[in-house]
Amino acid sequence: MKKNLFWRIVSRVFHPMSMPLWCVVLYYLFTPQPFIPLEAIYTAIVVAVATVVIPLPVLLVLKVSGKIESLSLPQTYERRLPLLLVLLLLAAGDRIYLSGRVSPPVSLAMYGAVISLLLAYVSLFWDKVSLHAMGISALLVFTMVLMIRWEAPLYYALPVVAALWVVYDLVVMARLELGRHNVRQVILGTLFGALPQLVLLGWVW
Repeated sequence: MKKNLFWRIVSRVFHPMSMPLWCVVLYYLFTPQPFIPLEAIYTAIVVAVATVVIPLPVLLVLKVSGKIESLSLPQTYERRLPLLLVLLLLAAGDRIYLSGRVSPPVSLAMYGAVISLLLAYVSLFWDKVSLHAMGISALLVFTMVLMIRWEAPLYYALPVVAALWVVYDLVVMARLELGRHNVRQVILGTLFGALPQLVLLGWVW
């Protein structure tokens, strides 16, 4: 029971809905580029509204109305509407409120998240993927690419990346230990999260 409680806490703390916001926090926490605090606050608010503030009440309504069993969305069909909602909100938020107004890496990271969500949505027509693995792998690759592009010294970059690797391992283990996903779903989730960030930040930026 205590073991399951630990894995549940890990899953809650690093919930996929919070991963875009984690990207924003880590970027403005570690960036060597000058920025004004208002930009960071503005970006965080836009991302939070698109991924948490609007979707969470919708999920609660769906739960109360019996449309979904729980907020963890265990069934494949339950994920379609929430995924589509977050996908559209984040795409609109990035296009209207972030693109051209905030640091390019942050905007590109959000576009990467939109692509990841689209891939996850399409995959629902045959199987679900681990959204937790998708979210944390996107955050890990996002941070790794930034550290390389910034040419951050090893004593600075290595602890940050190593810590995120540990978090990734814990999140993946949590999903497997709790029986929420199998290995294939975790691997697909990891690829869906990592590849868009790698392409957009590694080659497009």
